[in-house]
Amino acid sequence: MYAFALAPAPAISQAILGIIPEPVVWISVGALVAVVQPLDLSAIMADEAQSLTAVVAHDRVLRELFALGDILPLRFGTVFVSETALKEHLETHQAHYQQKLTHVAGFGEFALKVQPLPPSVPSPTPALEGRAYFTARKAHQNALLVAQQTAQTERLRLPSDLCTCFMLGADRVHVGPERIDFLLPRAQETALIAWVQAQVLIYHQLTLIGPLPPYHFV
Repeated sequence: MYAFALAPAPAISQAILGIIPEPVVWISVGALVAVVQPLDLSAIMADEAQSLTAVVAHDRVLRELFALGDILPLRFGTVFVSETALKEHLETHQAHYQQKLTHVAGFGEFALKVQPLPPSVPSPTPALEGRAYFTARKAHQNALLVAQQTAQTERLRLPSDLCTCFMLGADRVHVGPERIDFLLPRAQETALIAWVQAQVLIYHQLTLIGPLPPYHFV
């Protein structure tokens, strides 16, 4: 029994095709609903082309489910030996999963890609000679150092400003070298877009992605 995601009850039972071209199944257990599909994952994973297609299909299902409401995405490859085993697992961990659903209720995951731009520092003129060349070279190196320091300050300021503006706690933000993943209420998407467009940056280009299912926060 392949599992895509968990959602709060009641089941919506929307017709969504899974990894194989058949609708997913909605199984209710208490206050939770599991979105699953009976399939032989080992046979699919034995073929490289089929396995890649399955990964893409898994993500598509999560996005379609997310468009319907709150979900807890499960990792690709989450399998239960039987429907009975799935139900027993959900009965045992009801409180845990309900707490996680509460944490992401009404939220979407956004990603802010921060692409570094090369510093615009002109190189010394090759025609210069002697002392003039070395003076120009030193000035270039100093300007490059200032540009690198400014770029670093600019990069470090972004997550701080983002968290301050949208009052994001540490449990709702993951900061990487060139990407910031964060949870934000879906209702604030318009305000987020406006904030991104208002950023005045010299050494970085911003790309906003989302809202997405909360991949990194479950």
